Amino acid sequence: MFKNSLLIGLTLSLSLALTGCGGSTPPTGADMSSMGSSGMTPLNSNTSTGITPVGDLSAGDAYDQSYEEPAEEVPSEEVPAETAEEVHADTPTNTTSAPPPMPADMTVAEPYKPSTGSSSSAPSYSAEGSFKVDQDTFNQWQAVNVTSDGASIYVAAVDSKMPSKGTVITMDTAGASWKDIGKSFLSTITLGAAGYKMSKTITGVTLDSSGNVLVADAADRVFSLTAPKFSITETKLSLSGATDVVSAGDSFYVATAAGIQKLDAGLTAPSSFGTVTPTGGLGADAQGNLFAVVGSGIQKLSATGTGTEVVKGLSAPLDVAVDSNGNIFVLESSSVVWFDSKGVKQGEFGSGELQAPKALCTDSSGAVYVADAGSSHKDSVVVKFSAASSGGGLDTSLDAL
Repeated sequence: MFKNSLLIGLTLSLSLALTGCGGSTPPTGADMSSMGSSGMTPLNSNTSTGITPVGDLSAGDAYDQSYEEPAEEVPSEEVPAETAEEVHADTPTNTTSAPPPMPADMTVAEPYKPSTGSSSSAPSYSAEGSFKVDQDTFNQWQAVNVTSDGASIYVAAVDSKMPSKGTVITMDTAGASWKDIGKSFLSTITLGAAGYKMSKTITGVTLDSSGNVLVADAADRVFSLTAPKFSITETKLSLSGATDVVSAGDSFYVATAAGIQKLDAGLTAPSSFGTVTPTGGLGADAQGNLFAVVGSGIQKLSATGTGTEVVKGLSAPLDVAVDSNGNIFVLESSSVVWFDSKGVKQGEFGSGELQAPKALCTDSSGAVYVADAGSSHKDSVVVKFSAASSGGGLDTSLDAL
């Protein structure tokens, strides 16, 4: 009896010990003989109730923390050789050094600068041609004034040598098709002044809307040349020494020593216009406003004759012309200065290309013509200036990208 009680106590103690170590308590009445002398399954047993031996695990089943995904190899053409070290470096070796130089085949364009409407965005003018005035074997013509309708140039020219005379010479806007339209058949066969109605005292030339030519003469008269044959008619008027003439609307305006005189299309008796006295030439815009050189400035006169100084501070201005955009061009002694319609200076051109300029005009294409008398008939020319492309805007070639 005592022996059986001792055996039962030892069995219960062993059961409690196994339960504390994570084992399980065998069911009551279980056959303990199957556990061996110690009541536990041997470690080298492969039974389903035992622990898998460590020796049966393969090396590939364990997770290797040192394993890393292999880096993708970058093709050599995508990473320049000189920057490869910087691409694969974990940290820069010198944070204060200058950035690597730009590859030689890369360029940086100038940043886009929007147009401000100032002189920096205005087009520049350059000489497109210089057209010889005297292309006549038997005369010695020098330019004194010029006008153009966009298809032809009309030059008032004089021959001061004996016998002296005046004429109008035409040529196209490229300087070709030169023709003397102020002479008659008689002047051709006499090789002198006979047959020329105009004298060396002519000063200005203009065109009306019908293509007729009007020439002002300092000797109190005007000459009209009626298109298309340009037959010449002389009209005597009290003009007090005309210096220039311009057409505006249906009227002609003549600059004289006594002020501006207005003539209707019939060239009847002139009437005073405005209150200013020009000291140089006249110009007109597309709206019929008149522009006159007065002292060191330019006066703008409305249709009623009211004058406003739009440009001032000029250096001995000689003549004025206005283009279809309202830009104002002023001829000085050696160059042309130009302004926008509000009188803001936009630029200057012609310096070094003019010798003895007398007058200027613009045409419908925006070209500017200067009549240059030169030192003699040998170098008297009409110089044509054309506008280059404007700056300050976005290059339209970008549209093709």
